[in-house]
Amino acid sequence: MDAIDFNPWWETGAIDSETLSMKSRDLYPKLKETLEERFVEIIIGLRRVGKTVLMYQLIGHLLNSGIDAKRFKLFRAILSDKTS
Repeated sequence: MDAIDFNPWWETGAIDSETLSMKSRDLYPKLKETLEERFVEIIIGLRRVGKTVLMYQLIGHLLNSGIDAKRFKLFRAILSDKTS
């Protein structure tokens, strides 16, 4: 997969309305407040709890604030346990 597959807003300049209309996750307001701080936030958790939706909603907020779409790069990391 190419980077554009994970970052469609590079071409569209927006997050799709279906994703933005999903229920905001509990962390959304807290993370939104920290966007202006220059910290890296790492979001980890179980599968299917809303991590990706949360990221898309934050990116949507930043795009609506007028920030250039190319400043955001989403990538997925799949970590495996090599100890077993």
